[in-house]
Amino acid sequence: MFKRLSTSLTKPPLAVFFMKDRWGRVILYLLLIPLFLVVPAFIQSLINPGMRLDRYEALVQAIETDFILTDTQIVDGVLSTSANTTAAFDYFQLTLMNPEPIQDKIQFVFLNEDLAIYVADIEISRMDYDDINLSNYDFSDNSTGNVRMLASSVKTFYDQTQLFNSAEMFLAYFGGLFDYVFYTFLMALFMMLFTKQLPIPFSLRLKLSVYLTTIFVIVELVAILFNSGFISFLTIPVLYFWHFWAYRSIKIIDKGITI
Repeated sequence: MFKRLSTSLTKPPLAVFFMKDRWGRVILYLLLIPLFLVVPAFIQSLINPGMRLDRYEALVQAIETDFILTDTQIVDGVLSTSANTTAAFDYFQLTLMNPEPIQDKIQFVFLNEDLAIYVADIEISRMDYDDINLSNYDFSDNSTGNVRMLASSVKTFYDQTQLFNSAEMFLAYFGGLFDYVFYTFLMALFMMLFTKQLPIPFSLRLKLSVYLTTIFVIVELVAILFNSGFISFLTIPVLYFWHFWAYRSIKIIDKGITI
């Protein structure tokens, strides 16, 4: 696997020799490479566990925009409300009283005496309002201090829930895997259209794209580590160049494909 990784990154024309690999090896490679994208989430969990600053600010913004409610208060640890409101941020949603059966977000649900975490309609954890410093709270107060008080209480619950460290790595892996598969198919199709003169079956082009798309994952990893939008912008041009470089080096002879 290391030979295929290093060759795909440094000598893309030589990756054509991997088109003869069995599909089992190709799929294993496809599943392993996105693990690189778990590295930033793993480092984050070691150095600074808990809610990221950008996510906290997204939470504050969601509260300010969608979660300022009238006739809704927590008094002596008990919530009273007649509202039915939600506010979303990143992969999360704030929900009042009744959790929604949604599949694409983790919910923080404000219940009568507790704040609970739900995934779909399954409760994962809960803490009472006293434990998150939210014994008394007025949801109609839109002052900055009051909004950040609510956001800090949600963050306290988030930070004490071990689920999220694992969830961050889970989401990083499967998000990366989805992108990897998508761009592999996309580039294989592009090369099918733009290099019609090469009589290479689509299945072999797809195998080659699995290896050549490694560069996409590595550039994206660097962009995440350095928090650089500019580097992230370069991923698609670099991916296309890697494919163009490899295909331009292919020469056809009577009995097969060679370099």
